[in-house]
Amino acid sequence: MSEAVLRELAQVLEEQVGVYQELLEIAIKKEDILRLADVEALEQVVKVEQGLILQGGELEKRRFTLQQALAAARGVPVEDMTLEKLAQGAEDPTVALCLNTGEKLAHIIKELEERNERCARVINEALSLVKRTVENTAGRKNLVDRLV
Repeated sequence: MSEAVLRELAQVLEEQVGVYQELLEIAIKKEDILRLADVEALEQVVKVEQGLILQGGELEKRRFTLQQALAAARGVPVEDMTLEKLAQGAEDPTVALCLNTGEKLAHIIKELEERNERCARVINEALSLVKRTVENTAGRKNLVDRLV
């Protein structure tokens, strides 16, 4: 197994941890911004978030290319080339670093998913409030109509 590929994989995983950690921090801010209904702040946060998502996508492409190279070197299908399988029987410290970084990344992604679900609930609550307000307003007679 190529040491250079492993080192690059470790680097990509570290970069992914950084990007997803930033996305998590943004999601925390975004939840507060949504609760405050601060549209301008939300626009700014979404722009930063979009840039990070693009960066994360590029890192994921690189990671997958490295996964393909490692799978080919081991003669296994790419979908079977997980970090856990990579670590089996390997005593290379770079493999251990990849495994630890992958676990850290998985934890951050799980936290990010939970935070994004909370943001989605805040948005849905706000939309429900708007919908009820519109329904109540549309169902009432105008003040002029009530007086006549």
